Amino acid sequence: MSIEIVESLPTYYQSEITKVSIQVGKPIITAESQNKGVYFIRSGRALVRKLLLNGETIFLKELDAGNCFGEMELFSDQSNTFEIVALTEMELYFLPREQVKEWMRTDFRVTQYLFEELNDKLQHSSNYIVQHNQGTTYEHLLHYLTQYPMNKPIKINKSEIAQALNTSLRNLNRAFLKGQTEGIFLWEQKELTLINKDHLLSVLEEI
Repeated sequence: MSIEIVESLPTYYQSEITKVSIQVGKPIITAESQNKGVYFIRSGRALVRKLLLNGETIFLKELDAGNCFGEMELFSDQSNTFEIVALTEMELYFLPREQVKEWMRTDFRVTQYLFEELNDKLQHSSNYIVQHNQGTTYEHLLHYLTQYPMNKPIKINKSEIAQALNTSLRNLNRAFLKGQTEGIFLWEQKELTLINKDHLLSVLEEI
């Protein structure tokens, strides 16, 4: 339903939406900024980071086509504690806050969609902050991989993951080697295949 919601936007708000193109690596929303609307992803991928009280940022999750961001500010005027950075070239729709609220009032599916997006980010925030306190790059990598299905090869860019996890490629390569040695995933020709998600989850439970 999410991608259908996004693609239906021009039907209702042709004059109010702004089409936005974003280059790789560019920040779209920065922590402690005041955001005035919601961005809906038409294509591309972005990472979500959270700003901690000590000034560090931690990776929470990736977003792709059909997801949105900026919905938290619909319900609060406080500066946000999340930052969104483009992992690939992106095409977005931006809709101002008041128009989003109007859309929510007229279509319950939109309200449901936005609350699902909000709830998903809050769950990732809560879970990851707990695991991040004393976490290693390996543990952070395993948490990152929980979003992927088993036995399905996935194109992975190590530089993107290093950026998302705020670590060096050297540390990430060590984490990759450990994951392969422990039989959690395969890494061949720049494709990662998760082969033992139960073991992955058991490692995270022990943290």
